[in-house]
Amino acid sequence: MTRFCPKCGTTANAEDRFCGSCGSPLTGEGGLGTGQVSAAAAGPGPAASMQPAASMQPAPAGPSASAATTPSPAPSPESPAMAARIESVYSRVGDYLRAAELKFMENAKEKSYTALYGSAVAVVRVTAAGTDDTWVSFLAPVVSGARVQPDLLEYLVRKNADYAATKFHLSANNEIWLQYSVLGSILDATTCKLAVFFTMITADNEDDVIRAKWDGRPAAELLLGTPA
Repeated sequence: MTRFCPKCGTTANAEDRFCGSCGSPLTGEGGLGTGQVSAAAAGPGPAASMQPAASMQPAPAGPSASAATTPSPAPSPESPAMAARIESVYSRVGDYLRAAELKFMENAKEKSYTALYGSAVAVVRVTAAGTDDTWVSFLAPVVSGARVQPDLLEYLVRKNADYAATKFHLSANNEIWLQYSVLGSILDATTCKLAVFFTMITADNEDDVIRAKWDGRPAAELLLGTPA
């Protein structure tokens, strides 16, 4: 049976004690989500134990069928307070990038910036972090179309140990990226400048190393639409 955090609606495993998104406790009555019934409420006896779980019953016909088969609730829209917080941090990040004398393009709809430095590029994106903070993520594309095989993955994992904060990851399209994230509430101009420069320059250097052994194309070319 599916459990949901009573505070933010995030799905949780049966053994989880705290929500992986907002950190709220999941024990006791406050941790029971839709589709889960406590043993006390179910009561003793064979009738209760043999009752089919709600999630196992066939979906009713008609307009409500799609809601019954949905595995998890749809993401709730941002609250006005969170939208205002994201906008404030997004504006502050723009000020930091200007102070660093970086060339960049704005995407106000996605609350992101694309920063440029020579052939290096990085995307700086602001998103919600729980209900009362934001994430500022610095993402630099490295390689697209590389041969993703065990020795490449081993190389990326071992290189992650060399970097204190910035880490490699694979996108859904198997593109290799570097990423570093910091909470918007503690981000300052110095941290922002160091994060964006270190992320993009490291990605620019790793691009040549990875493509020399595992092929591929500079991912920055795809991001910008022109050769980097």
